[in-house]
Amino acid sequence: MTATATEKGQELSKNELKFLYEMDGGIEGFGNQKDPRIEEIKEKRNIQEDLSVIFECQPNQIAFSKEQIAKDTVAYIGEWTPEVLNLMPESVKYICEKSPDQKVFWKNIETNPDIKNSTNAINALEQNGFKTDIFEMNAIKKMLDKIMFSGEKQKYEVVSFSVGSLGFTNGAEYKDIIAKAKEFGLEFCPAELGPQLRLQYKDQPDSENLKIGMKPIIDEDSSIPSVFTLNCTGAELWLGCDERGFGFPDDCWQADDRFVFVRPRKK
Repeated sequence: MTATATEKGQELSKNELKFLYEMDGGIEGFGNQKDPRIEEIKEKRNIQEDLSVIFECQPNQIAFSKEQIAKDTVAYIGEWTPEVLNLMPESVKYICEKSPDQKVFWKNIETNPDIKNSTNAINALEQNGFKTDIFEMNAIKKMLDKIMFSGEKQKYEVVSFSVGSLGFTNGAEYKDIIAKAKEFGLEFCPAELGPQLRLQYKDQPDSENLKIGMKPIIDEDSSIPSVFTLNCTGAELWLGCDERGFGFPDDCWQADDRFVFVRPRKK
């Protein structure tokens, strides 16, 4: 991809456009700073036409607001809330929050019935190259020990939202986040979805950190509740845990923290 081609709006390949819109990772300039020329180039291009190449659809099948969502919408790039989720047609394949490089976590998964206990879970994580923080390993092990694994194939539709998108622009405690999610019709993730999602979510973007919206597991020694987290740092995928936002003074989840919930299946 050349600067001349991008500046003049010439046709670019799908891979070149994905690079330009940083969908496979950020473009860095000198000193690991964002290259200012990228935004200048994009301002001269027709984003709807470019995205139609990336998403392999017609330009009018891309929606940038909830008002533009139609029955044949293929891609949505805009504000992401539970209300917008409920407007999505079956035809939608790509959902990004506000910009093409911010892909929304929304998946249908099926649990692995071979994972029947914490030992199975830890072995599967280690054999597949997933990481657990050495400082958190004991806490994660104790959390896994308390999970009642189904040992069966269970299907779930799971989706993530930021704390801000649930209405808490200044952050919130966990109890308030969960109460609001339930108002929108979302449900707790079963605790076993922590390790199950970690094993299946192999294309997690770098620097993304997802919290599992679940019934907290309480450490009997410290009486501190925790939830599982899914992290990607430097291309390494981690299963962690977090104890923030459970009523301790000045301790809450921030607006940009993201939680994963179960979306009940339509009857």
